[in-house]
Amino acid sequence: MSAHGRLAAWFLVTAAAAAQAPLEVGERTRGILKADDTPLTGHGPSQTFEIAVRMQGTFTVTLESYDFDAFIRVESTDGKLAREDDNGLLETNARAVFIANEKLKYRVVVASAREKVGGEFFVTLLPGELEPTKPEKLLEEALQFRSTAADRALARQDKRAAARHRYREGSLHASASRWAKARTQFELALGLAREVVDRHREGLCLAAVGASYWYEGNKAKAREAYLQWHALAKQVGDKAAQADSMRWVGASSYELADYKKALEQFTAAASLAAETKDLALEGELHARIGFAHLRSGDTPLARKALDAAAAAAKRVREAPVEQGEDPQDRMWRALPIEELVAEGMGELHFSAKEFASARREFQRQLTLARQLQDTGREAVARAHVRACDDAMEKSGEISTEASEAPASAPKRAKLVREPARSARAADAEAAKKAVERQSTIGDATVVLAGDRLELQVKIKIGRVNDSSTHAELARMSLLLLETFLWLEEFDVRVHDAKGALVSSSTVKLEKAMPYLEQLHDPFAARRMADWWNQIRD
Repeated sequence: MSAHGRLAAWFLVTAAAAAQAPLEVGERTRGILKADDTPLTGHGPSQTFEIAVRMQGTFTVTLESYDFDAFIRVESTDGKLAREDDNGLLETNARAVFIANEKLKYRVVVASAREKVGGEFFVTLLPGELEPTKPEKLLEEALQFRSTAADRALARQDKRAAARHRYREGSLHASASRWAKARTQFELALGLAREVVDRHREGLCLAAVGASYWYEGNKAKAREAYLQWHALAKQVGDKAAQADSMRWVGASSYELADYKKALEQFTAAASLAAETKDLALEGELHARIGFAHLRSGDTPLARKALDAAAAAAKRVREAPVEQGEDPQDRMWRALPIEELVAEGMGELHFSAKEFASARREFQRQLTLARQLQDTGREAVARAHVRACDDAMEKSGEISTEASEAPASAPKRAKLVREPARSARAADAEAAKKAVERQSTIGDATVVLAGDRLELQVKIKIGRVNDSSTHAELARMSLLLLETFLWLEEFDVRVHDAKGALVSSSTVKLEKAMPYLEQLHDPFAARRMADWWNQIRD
């Protein structure tokens, strides 16, 4: 049962108004907040209820409303604040937990967080502290709340509020990567925003529709939405939104391999960013201009653009800290630009067959991606490093750089490269022979199964019950997954020192991360999560 259902089952709903009988413990009271009610300083209209607390202890007051963003304050009657809250419950509802002194009397002030916004509300006084909604139910309850709130807003012809709730409903779906459902709600919100001529909400919705198409992989539809967003921003004269929207228009063109258009759009966006003095965005756009030149084959212009991006990142880092600004903000604004520049410079060196220099840049990209805690970009950087290793091995150049994997992994990675090349060429027999020559990784076979390759690995290890053995198994599974990422599943069989089969399991790729977590190897599990995110994206 939801938190709302539990409350409804526990307490009797009674109609009341401010300044009536005190709110009793265990009572849920309904009220109507009017736009002309006494405003609470810094907030909207408010009403006050006396609280009938006759004993010392912990109590919870909740304020629920589908019609306004709730704010609640508990104070003693001598004016001392006990607790206040504006988002402690589901979505826009509020909850205040306070410890009562039996010698004092208390009152609760219920208010709208926004000016001149009112509507129906329920205020409840409970003994103890209310049990929070379980995390696994939180999303669905939040979605139900927003859906109901939107329906109620439409029933009272408040389309502006309905647009806000539909937009939030779409954002909740997006948080769970339900892009089609998210887009449906964003489009409903867009239609409502246009009806009430809410240009700000319209812009947000167009950006969100574009993002939904983008993450679904439909870059052409994404570009259409971003172009509409840009046209709207131009119509209302919002230069910052024009720069941001044109950035995404250019990114869509880039993903569609329309590099000429992407160059024009990135350049226009960079000019707008310069007008608005958004140095971080300008730096990012110079980096993206560099990538577009790279894809067009113009390396001198690519280097020039990447140098401009690096200079912008340096200026971001060195800019004077404004009053009230966290000095760390400068670093966090510069890091994404520096990470893009490192990748671009790495690609420049790689295209010139300067593999050692390329590897150093990609290794720098990896370090920066880790600072940003961006696992997707980490995976991209690791793929670049591996490409450099492959190229260096093929050219006879040996990498001396430290690996990001455990000490034994570089040796193993080299051992499986030869069978991987054969497997990619769909030459099962050559792959099998190549694997058999690598005694370090035990006995293994690669066979064709239908129209895909399937890898079966037998790992011979001495003791099978200690944690080091489990870690060894996890890392070996991970290594083989990294090499054969297109496989839908992999088989792992563990043998003891005498060759007897100890365990056998088949793991689907999407189950690999929890499988590795069960083996108690967080390092391997984290890397598998990164690779899986890269594949899924």
